[in-house]
Amino acid sequence: MDGSTVLASMVLDATTVVKEGTAYYITITGFSVVVPKDTSKVLTIAVDPKTSWDSAYDDDSWTVSVPVDGVRAVDGASINQYSPSTLFANNFTSAADVVDSASMTVSLASNSPSTSQVIANQGSSDNEYDELTLAVFNFAAGKDNVKITDLIVDLVRGNSNNVATATTAYIYDGSTLVGSATVAGTSVTASSATFSSIDWIVPADTTKALTFKVDIDSAALLADTYAADIGITTTDGTRVVAENSAGSAVTETGTAQGKTIWLRKVGPEVTLVSKSIATSGVPQGAPAALLTSTSTITATFNIKIKAVGGTLTLGNVASATPLFASSTATFKVYRNSTYDGLISSNATSTSYSVPSTCVAETAAKNGCTLTDGNEVTVPVTFKIEGRTVAGAALTSGSVYAVGFEGIQWFNATSGSTQTTTFMAGDTDWRTADVSFP
Repeated sequence: MDGSTVLASMVLDATTVVKEGTAYYITITGFSVVVPKDTSKVLTIAVDPKTSWDSAYDDDSWTVSVPVDGVRAVDGASINQYSPSTLFANNFTSAADVVDSASMTVSLASNSPSTSQVIANQGSSDNEYDELTLAVFNFAAGKDNVKITDLIVDLVRGNSNNVATATTAYIYDGSTLVGSATVAGTSVTASSATFSSIDWIVPADTTKALTFKVDIDSAALLADTYAADIGITTTDGTRVVAENSAGSAVTETGTAQGKTIWLRKVGPEVTLVSKSIATSGVPQGAPAALLTSTSTITATFNIKIKAVGGTLTLGNVASATPLFASSTATFKVYRNSTYDGLISSNATSTSYSVPSTCVAETAAKNGCTLTDGNEVTVPVTFKIEGRTVAGAALTSGSVYAVGFEGIQWFNATSGSTQTTTFMAGDTDWRTADVSFP
C-alpha cells in the first residue's frame, strides 16, 4: 500500500502461498511505483485477518518479514536492483492485536419511536396493549464479532398516575424474537427487564438493532408515561454483558435513551400532519407616540385526531374548554429557541373549525362528538401581534417560532376534561424560525 492506496493484493490460499519449513511465502507482482532520485517512499504490507481467529491461535505470535533481496526494482538504466541486504520483520499477536481490540457501542436508532400518546385498548378490560414498542437500540461492533450474552433494559414510569404497568418485555432482531423477560419493579416509578443467555452476535464492523417492546396492563383514563433506556438510569457498564470471539469480556460504551410514550385506555391519537409560519406587516411602533403596530406572525397547524377506546367530545371556539386555546396550554412562542413568556396571550387569536365527521352537539354545548375509531384533521391558525404584555415592541434582531403544546378533550363516559400534551416542548411540533417583528 502507498498510504491508503492499494497497489496490489492477493488472496492467501494453496495456489498463492509456498511453504518452506515453518515459514510461508507469497510473491506479490503486477504493480509498479516510482521512487524519485534522492528520495524515499514508504510502502505498507497489510493483511486482512479473518473476522475472528480460531481459538487454537489465541495469543500466538506471528511474524511478517521481507527476506534478503525480496524487493526487485528497475533503475533508470533498466538494470534490476534488489533489496534489502538484511531481512526485516514485524511481529504481532493475534489475541492482543485483533480479538482483544473488539469494541461495542450502544446508541438509540434513528427509527426509534418518537414521543407520542398510545391508547391501550386491548384485552377483556379494554386497558391493555401487547408488545408496545418503546425503543429501538443500535449495537455497533468493531474489529471482531461481539456476542451479547445478557442485556438489562431500564424503564421509568412517570406522570404520577402510576397505574399502567409494564409486565413482560421482549427484544426483537427484525421479526425474530431474541429474548423475553418479566419486568421487575424496584420502586413505584423504576423497573427493569433482564434478558439472560441471549447469545446475540453482532458481526465485526457492523451495526445491528434490537427493538424493545413491552406488554402494558391496567391503563386508565389518566395518563401514565414510560421510557426505556440503556445506561441512563443505571451505568451502562452493568447493563450489557458482551464478549469477543475468544470469549473475553468486551466493555461497551455509549448510552441510549428512548423517547417518552404516554399511555391511556381511552383518548385521542394525535398526529401532526403539517405546520407553517408566516409574518406580515411592519414593525411595532411606540404606543406612547400613538404609533400603531401592523406586524403579525401566523402559525398554521394541521392536526389529525383519532378517537380510540371510546367517544370523545371536542370543544369548539365558543366552548369554555376549547379543543385549542390561545393560551400556553395549546401554543407557546419561542424566541431564539427559548420560550418567551413576555408575549401576551391577550395579543393572540386562535381560529379553527372541526370537520363534520365530529358530530355537532346542541348549540348550547359548543362542541362535537367523535366516535371510537373515527378521525378528523383540524386546521388551526394561531396569530400574535408584534408586542409584549406591556405593549412594548418585541426584541429586534431575534427569530421566533410557534410550538404546538397540546389539546383539551372530554371522554363521553367520565365527562371530565383531559389534556394531551406529549408534544409540549418537542421541536418536531414547532414551526421554523422567522425574523419578527
